[in-house]
Amino acid sequence: MDPTQFMLPMPSMIPQFLPTIPTSTSAVTPATQFNTLPIDILGMWANGTSPTVARAIAAAQNQKRPRSEKKPIPKDQKDVKYFERRKRNNQAAKKSRDARKAREDDIAVRAEFLEKENAILRAQAATLRDEAVSLRLLIQERRQMSIQRK
Repeated sequence: MDPTQFMLPMPSMIPQFLPTIPTSTSAVTPATQFNTLPIDILGMWANGTSPTVARAIAAAQNQKRPRSEKKPIPKDQKDVKYFERRKRNNQAAKKSRDARKAREDDIAVRAEFLEKENAILRAQAATLRDEAVSLRLLIQERRQMSIQRK
């Protein structure tokens, strides 16, 4: 194998939860593209803030919108049907909050995993760079020794 090439892991070694990479740009939807945020996420990261926290702060600042005014329902219109509708709405709201919290937790776990994996890969890359430098020096020394013997 050519030492300048890297081997990709076998498909069986790739975790199942990793997303697949789209094969064409038409397969990329706006949801999968990176958003440009007014907040300097990389700057926050450089200052010691976790990228996950920085993204969460940026997302929270982008999602602010005014609430609509509440219109009180007259007591004479609050019948059994109204209370059933309110109960269903409250259940749906709770279900939505729980689902959002679960999604956020999953994202946080995945982000932590990816940050750790990134650190490991950076360490491996540094080790490989150091090894490449030492091997180049060894080759250079052996060439010089063979030239001196002639």
